[in-house]
Amino acid sequence: MKILIPTSGLGTRLGNFSKYTNKALIKIGDKAAISHIIDLYPEDEFVITLGHFGDHVRQFLEMAYLDRKFTFVNVDPYEGEGSGLLKSISFAREHLQCPFIFHVCDTIITKKPPVPVYNWMACGVSSQADLFRTVIANKDKIVKINEKGEINYDYAYVGIAGIDDYTKFWKELDNVIDTKDSSDCHVFERMLNNTTINVWRLNNWYDTGNVESLALTKDNYHSKYRVLDKYREAIYFINGNVIKFFNDSSIVANRVARAKSLEGLTPQIVESSDNFYKYKLLDGQALSEVLTEQRLLDLINWAEENLWKPVEVDKEKFESACHLFYYHKTYERVLSFLKENNVDDVPETINGVEVPNCMEILNKVKWADLSTTLPTLFHGDFVLENILFDKDRFMLLDWRQDFGGNIEAGDIYYDLAKLNHNLIFNHQIIDNNGYYLTINDGEVNCDLHRSHNMALYQQKFLKLLEEKGYDVNKIQILSSIIWLNMASLHVYPLNKFLFYFGKYNLWSHLSQIG
Repeated sequence: MKILIPTSGLGTRLGNFSKYTNKALIKIGDKAAISHIIDLYPEDEFVITLGHFGDHVRQFLEMAYLDRKFTFVNVDPYEGEGSGLLKSISFAREHLQCPFIFHVCDTIITKKPPVPVYNWMACGVSSQADLFRTVIANKDKIVKINEKGEINYDYAYVGIAGIDDYTKFWKELDNVIDTKDSSDCHVFERMLNNTTINVWRLNNWYDTGNVESLALTKDNYHSKYRVLDKYREAIYFINGNVIKFFNDSSIVANRVARAKSLEGLTPQIVESSDNFYKYKLLDGQALSEVLTEQRLLDLINWAEENLWKPVEVDKEKFESACHLFYYHKTYERVLSFLKENNVDDVPETINGVEVPNCMEILNKVKWADLSTTLPTLFHGDFVLENILFDKDRFMLLDWRQDFGGNIEAGDIYYDLAKLNHNLIFNHQIIDNNGYYLTINDGEVNCDLHRSHNMALYQQKFLKLLEEKGYDVNKIQILSSIIWLNMASLHVYPLNKFLFYFGKYNLWSHLSQIG
């Protein structure tokens, strides 16, 4: 049996979720949306139409499913004049001269559809006729297909169909393909004139085609592994493997290169492409789940011995890299956040404290002091969720691709600041909605709830570092800068919380040290 999955569309109803990759690769639970579809058909072949970020789809499927058969069909044009769903489907015609299942890439179901030995359309009960085309049925036979918005109907069509009479399907497609806004439903409507199409009833299905329904779908697919949503990157867990995606191909290339310099401290990459890399899922638990005071102290000692080893690089070039990483990146990220979220950079009262605008605060940072440090090996995202713990052994995950463009050396203080930030604000707080933000007429209130143990661990952590001779003030300043940098990478409401929380804390620390 063959399964047609069209992935060529732009996914415009998804906003930023489809701005940097294809909507079929949006993460649902621990897998990509298209993986939930692929896994329904373990023994079948797939015809995949490619268009919007089509290369991402192809790379992912070829890396994730080495034992599956895919036929990829490039659609041109896939946007603008002359494009459309039926146009995309028509490009797959030569590969579908047989009964097949049509399955849109933004509908997820939990049971396998029947083999198309007869024609059927997958239908379910829905009160949202404005979102779906609907059908009127006489028992199990469809008698009419409605446009969106029709108030009289029996079922909603969910975008999955079994096509036994494929010759008629292609003939009727040719009759409507040039009609404006034509779709698969218009083909099925014409087929009803001389062909029977049955209802295949669904009790549950999940729509990922717009922002609102995507959020509801995500709520129904809980993740085993804590990972924050990001528009430009994703991490998938499939068949005992971890697959990382980045919109920026240079990030993948640098991470693969850095994995070699961190050999023995990170998982071994077994495969990579322009936008993805893969490694085996390892045994162990995230350190965040098994943290104790002693394990935190052991981690610092382990990292000093195994990770933060001095690296010989040109001193001036390294300080320049530090300045680029701290100063330039921070200004770029903050300006990006302000623009993308339509936030005015103005003085505000945050938690009862008069705080200047963000640019004024950043101008008070002594960036030269932050850029003077000894170059070492580094992780770059040294947080508890990125450290695997198994039988008194640490393993580093999700390492950063570079430090100011340098893939050989970084700043130990950045790793320490990352860990400090994580002891204050972490995934558990986010998962439990343990942070809040209110904005009312220039009055901003932002705070978070963390465990008593975590607060004690952070105190012990900073005390240990002070005893070891580290500059704790520098760590606190960098932690606040990290929150500001993170704001542009996350989605609402977390992005705004990070901005105001970072702004407030940076101003507080700068005010304390004068």
